[in-house]
Amino acid sequence: LHIFSSLQCERNKADSDGTVYDWSRPTRRHWICRTVAGDNKSCSPDESKEERSTSQFGDGETVLGGAASEVVCELYDEGLAGLTPMRIIRSPGAEIYAVLFRPSLCSKTGAKEGVSLSATVVAFCDLMDSGTVVQLQDARDVVFLPSPPGEAPRGLILKKDGLGLTFFTWNENERKCELHKTYRPILGVEDDKDYVECKRIYVSSGPSNTSLLAIATRHRDFKTVVLSGELVGLADFGPQEWSDLLPNIITGRQAWLNNFEDVFSLVGLE
Repeated sequence: LHIFSSLQCERNKADSDGTVYDWSRPTRRHWICRTVAGDNKSCSPDESKEERSTSQFGDGETVLGGAASEVVCELYDEGLAGLTPMRIIRSPGAEIYAVLFRPSLCSKTGAKEGVSLSATVVAFCDLMDSGTVVQLQDARDVVFLPSPPGEAPRGLILKKDGLGLTFFTWNENERKCELHKTYRPILGVEDDKDYVECKRIYVSSGPSNTSLLAIATRHRDFKTVVLSGELVGLADFGPQEWSDLLPNIITGRQAWLNNFEDVFSLVGLE
């Protein structure tokens, strides 16, 4: 999946006789698209693609088909006006997606207001049914947690100010996330000169357990730290009690980065 964005203008009549036209103000629109890669040089025997010999460089190989893209749904809601999509977060085992939005670089007046690399709104999209934006939540980040077989999707929402982390479960009937208990995202943090602010959250999961990782910035010198929580079994936490997932800055594993270094992505290794 990826997001395709465009600027669109509408042509309006500027006078009564319709001889002069005027263009409306540009509007930015966003679509979730799905692309299947093509032009493979090998395929499984059961694939029924017609083989076509090439006449250019690499003659003797076969082109098995081109790429194909389709629009899944438009990311439209009045609450998304003036925002720009950043990332798509997928729910494992379900067609539920979260799209993170941040403020655009410029306001309507042209001034650089609200410029930030942190998200402020998350749009939940259910692609199982109509494929539309079904719910907006004010948030800085969101992750989906692995769920035991037969249970609804679940995850964590980091509040827009970074001060709270809320457990949520997805209600498939009402097509929305239900919020549950909230904790501070990092344990052991004191409101003093060494205070660290949570910026991003990640999940590293294995076959039967998972752990939570937090990316935070210390206000005193703006250094970035990566904090890792303990491994917790998938059946050992739920909507009302999940504090075992939280990383602890005093007793937990941590890695401080050098000055001016930051984390843009993180992948867990099993």
